[in-house]
Amino acid sequence: MRAIASGLVSTVAGSGVAGHQDGPVGEARFSSPSDVAVDGSGTIYVADTNNHCIRTIHGDMEQEPLAGQPAIPGLQDGPATAAKLQGPMGVTLDSAGDVFVADTGNDFIRVIRQ
Repeated sequence: MRAIASGLVSTVAGSGVAGHQDGPVGEARFSSPSDVAVDGSGTIYVADTNNHCIRTIHGDMEQEPLAGQPAIPGLQDGPATAAKLQGPMGVTLDSAGDVFVADTGNDFIRVIRQ
Protein backbone atom coordinates (compact mmCIF):
# COMPACT_ATOMS: atom_id res chain seq x y z
CA MET A 1 0.00 0.00 0.00
CA ARG A 2 1.32 3.42 -0.95
CA ALA A 3 1.20 6.23 1.60
CA ILE A 4 -0.67 9.35 0.55
CA ALA A 5 0.97 12.65 1.41
CA SER A 6 -1.19 14.98 3.41
CA GLY A 7 -1.88 18.37 1.92
CA LEU A 8 -4.21 21.30 1.98
CA VAL A 9 -7.38 21.40 -0.11
CA SER A 10 -8.65 24.88 -0.95
CA THR A 11 -11.13 26.44 -3.36
CA VAL A 12 -9.65 28.08 -6.45
CA ALA A 13 -12.90 29.32 -7.97
CA GLY A 14 -16.62 29.11 -7.46
CA SER A 15 -19.21 29.99 -4.87
CA GLY A 16 -20.76 26.56 -4.42
CA VAL A 17 -23.95 27.76 -6.10
CA ALA A 18 -24.69 26.66 -9.68
CA GLY A 19 -25.07 29.36 -12.28
CA HIS A 20 -22.97 31.63 -14.43
CA GLN A 21 -21.14 34.58 -12.99
CA ASP A 22 -17.59 35.79 -13.48
CA GLY A 23 -15.67 37.24 -10.59
CA PRO A 24 -13.30 36.37 -7.76
CA VAL A 25 -13.35 33.23 -5.61
CA GLY A 26 -16.58 33.16 -3.64
CA GLU A 27 -18.53 35.12 -6.25
CA ALA A 28 -17.93 33.16 -9.45
CA ARG A 29 -20.50 30.55 -10.40
CA PHE A 30 -20.09 27.48 -12.57
CA SER A 31 -22.59 24.86 -13.68
CA SER A 32 -21.11 21.36 -13.73
CA PRO A 33 -17.45 22.19 -14.41
CA SER A 34 -16.08 18.93 -15.80
CA ASP A 35 -12.43 19.40 -16.76
CA VAL A 36 -9.52 21.78 -16.29
CA ALA A 37 -6.15 22.37 -17.95
CA VAL A 38 -3.36 24.72 -16.90
CA ASP A 39 -0.92 26.52 -19.21
CA GLY A 40 2.70 27.44 -18.49
CA SER A 41 1.76 30.86 -17.11
CA GLY A 42 -0.69 29.36 -14.62
CA THR A 43 -3.91 30.27 -16.43
CA ILE A 44 -6.55 27.64 -15.70
CA TYR A 45 -8.99 26.64 -18.46
CA VAL A 46 -12.35 25.23 -17.33
CA ALA A 47 -14.90 23.24 -19.33
CA ASP A 48 -18.05 24.74 -17.78
CA THR A 49 -20.35 22.04 -19.12
CA ASN A 50 -23.88 23.20 -18.33
CA ASN A 51 -23.01 26.81 -19.17
CA HIS A 52 -21.82 25.63 -22.60
CA CYS A 53 -18.56 27.55 -22.48
CA ILE A 54 -14.85 27.47 -21.75
CA ARG A 55 -13.72 29.88 -19.05
CA THR A 56 -10.32 30.98 -17.81
CA ILE A 57 -9.05 31.67 -14.31
CA HIS A 58 -6.04 33.97 -14.11
CA GLY A 59 -3.39 34.47 -11.43
CA ASP A 60 -5.63 36.92 -9.59
CA MET A 61 -8.29 34.15 -9.55
CA GLU A 62 -10.70 36.22 -11.65
CA GLN A 63 -12.82 34.18 -14.07
CA GLU A 64 -13.40 35.27 -17.66
CA PRO A 65 -15.13 33.66 -20.63
CA LEU A 66 -12.84 32.31 -23.35
CA ALA A 67 -15.23 30.63 -25.78
CA GLY A 68 -18.92 29.98 -26.10
CA GLN A 69 -21.93 31.97 -25.07
CA PRO A 70 -22.84 31.30 -21.43
CA ALA A 71 -26.07 29.34 -21.03
CA ILE A 72 -26.72 29.40 -24.82
CA PRO A 73 -26.00 25.97 -26.31
CA GLY A 74 -25.45 25.56 -30.02
CA LEU A 75 -23.02 24.85 -32.80
CA GLN A 76 -21.33 27.84 -34.35
CA ASP A 77 -17.71 28.52 -35.33
CA GLY A 78 -16.24 32.01 -35.37
CA PRO A 79 -14.65 34.41 -32.93
CA ALA A 80 -14.31 32.61 -29.59
CA THR A 81 -16.90 34.58 -27.62
CA ALA A 82 -19.37 34.48 -30.53
CA ALA A 83 -18.95 30.73 -31.08
CA LYS A 84 -21.43 28.30 -29.58
CA LEU A 85 -20.64 25.05 -27.79
CA GLN A 86 -22.94 22.43 -26.33
CA GLY A 87 -21.94 20.68 -23.15
CA PRO A 88 -18.14 20.85 -23.39
CA MET A 89 -16.68 18.18 -21.11
CA GLY A 90 -12.96 18.15 -21.84
CA VAL A 91 -10.24 20.71 -22.37
CA THR A 92 -6.51 20.47 -23.08
CA LEU A 93 -3.75 22.66 -24.50
CA ASP A 94 -0.98 22.00 -26.98
CA SER A 95 2.54 23.45 -26.91
CA ALA A 96 1.47 26.38 -29.14
CA GLY A 97 -1.22 27.42 -26.65
CA ASP A 98 -4.16 26.24 -28.74
CA VAL A 99 -7.05 25.00 -26.62
CA PHE A 100 -8.78 21.78 -27.69
CA VAL A 101 -12.32 21.13 -26.47
CA ALA A 102 -14.40 17.96 -26.40
CA ASP A 103 -17.72 19.56 -27.45
CA THR A 104 -19.72 16.59 -26.24
CA GLY A 105 -23.23 17.77 -27.06
CA ASN A 106 -22.25 18.46 -30.66
CA ASP A 107 -20.05 15.35 -31.09
CA PHE A 108 -17.08 17.49 -32.18
CA ILE A 109 -13.54 18.22 -31.12
CA ARG A 110 -13.09 21.99 -31.39
CA VAL A 111 -9.98 24.15 -31.29
CA ILE A 112 -9.59 27.69 -29.96
CA ARG A 113 -6.55 29.27 -31.59
CA GLN A 114 -4.92 31.85 -29.38
